[in-house]
Amino acid sequence: LISNMDFSEALKLLKQGAVMRRASWSGTKRIVLMAGSTDLEILPYIGIVTKDGKFGVYTATNCDILAEDWMRYC
Repeated sequence: LISNMDFSEALKLLKQGAVMRRASWSGTKRIVLMAGSTDLEILPYIGIVTKDGKFGVYTATNCDILAEDWMRYC
């Protein structure tokens, strides 16, 4: 298990298909890279699964970008 990463390390793994989270996040909150669709002209984006299982578009906060507690979600 790789943990205690900064955001740049987490982003590299995310681009390789890993599911990532911050150690400080509660529940099963995690982010994933969503594939785009050339047919629908949708670009790839980072999605988030919230702690209550709902899905949305992830927007990193300054705290998330500067954090060093990123880890793979298993």
